[in-house]
Order: sequence, then structure tokens, then C-alpha cells
Amino acid sequence: MNAKTFLRGGGVWAGRGIHVFALAFLLLASVGCRQDMHNQYKFEVYEENPFFENGMSSRPPLPHTVARGQLVEDPVLHTGLTESLEPSPSYPFEIDRAALYRGQRRYEQICSPCHDRVGSGNGMIVQRGYKQPTSFHDPRLRAEMPGYFVSVMTKGYGQMGAYAHILSVHDRWRVAAYIQALQLSQSARAVELTAEDLEAVATNEVAAHGGNDYDGDGSDTGTLSATGASPSAESNVAHLSGAK
Repeated sequence: MNAKTFLRGGGVWAGRGIHVFALAFLLLASVGCRQDMHNQYKFEVYEENPFFENGMSSRPPLPHTVARGQLVEDPVLHTGLTESLEPSPSYPFEIDRAALYRGQRRYEQICSPCHDRVGSGNGMIVQRGYKQPTSFHDPRLRAEMPGYFVSVMTKGYGQMGAYAHILSVHDRWRVAAYIQALQLSQSARAVELTAEDLEAVATNEVAAHGGNDYDGDGSDTGTLSATGASPSAESNVAHLSGAK
């Protein structure tokens, strides 16, 4: 066999190999082009369906149907309002130290951009031009029940939108408890503080004014200034628990 015959035979086999490869590729491509996932036997939303009397494929939910996660067995827990639609004066579950700390975390994450860390309504968003909300230390809000704050978080108020989609039902009550703790911390009476709190106030007054303006004997029944140290979380929990 000369070189010309060899090359000619090799060319024939090479050409056949290309044809076989192309045929196999086409077979695989045809399998991958099936439209079963696109052309499903189903009715689209609002598509006509002669099976039902009204000719609609979309069926309305049955009467009294409740979506998963939306069952309201305790209206006070979910709305903050009593049967008379008044703010609940008490908490529907125990507010302990863990609940108060959880409320603090959620408050600082969600609420402080507007209301700031101590609730005076001068958060960073307000400092950049947003309308200032009422301070939580305003006499009107200091007199409000915890259910009022839960109701506002659930439905919104004024320029504040609803936060029910961000804060869970129980977290709304925990945030309300922390708001009341903030209110207590900024206007607590000396006789309501523990010995540790009184020492912290005295230390802070020394640092702020260069002298001890508070004798620490508990005889002062007036309101502590906001420059003083906030009462401890344990003190706040005790006061909140007593209001249940």
C-alpha cells in the first residue's frame, strides 16, 4: 500500500467519524429539547376552565379558611387591644430578664434608627431630615399601657408604618417592655433603685460634675436626671413584672 492509498483510506475513516459524532450530538440535543417542563398540563391563574360552573380555574378559599401562621387565638396577644379595643394594661406572658434583653436587641436593631437608643426620638434617620417621632419620655407616652405600643407596632401610626412583618408577635411585646424600661431608666426615683444602681448613679455624677451631688442614702425621692446611670435591667424587670 502506497502512501497515497493510506492517506485516502484514513481520510475516509476520518470523514465517517465526523458524521457519527454529529449524529450522536443531534440525538443528545433532541433529547434535551423536550418541553415537558414548559408545556405542562395545568391551568394558569384566571384561565378558563369548563369543569366548574363559573368557568374559572382559580377557586376561592372556603369560608373561614385561615392561612398558615395567621391563626389568631388570642386577640390581645396579636393586637395589644382588649375586647373593648383599649390598650392592654398587662403583658400576656411573663416578662423576665431574657425577654427584656431580647426586646432591647430588637429595639436597637429596628427602632433605634428613628427613636435613638434611649427613646428620645433623635435617631440617625431623624438627624438626616426625617420627621422626629414623639419622645417615649413625653408624659402622654409615659402614661400609655404596653398594649398601646404593641398596637402601634402592629398597625403603624402616622408616618410610622406597620412592623408586624418584621417583628414577631412576642417580640412586639418584648420591645414594648423594653420601651417601658427605657422610660423608667430616664426618670427613675432614687428610692426605686438598688444599692448597685445608686452607686452607679453616684459614680456617674462624680464623673459628670466633678463632685458627688448625690448623698446615696436613699432619702432623695425625686426623679434622677437623665445624666445619671440607667437602672439595671434587673430593676426594670422587677418594676415591669409588678405591673402585670
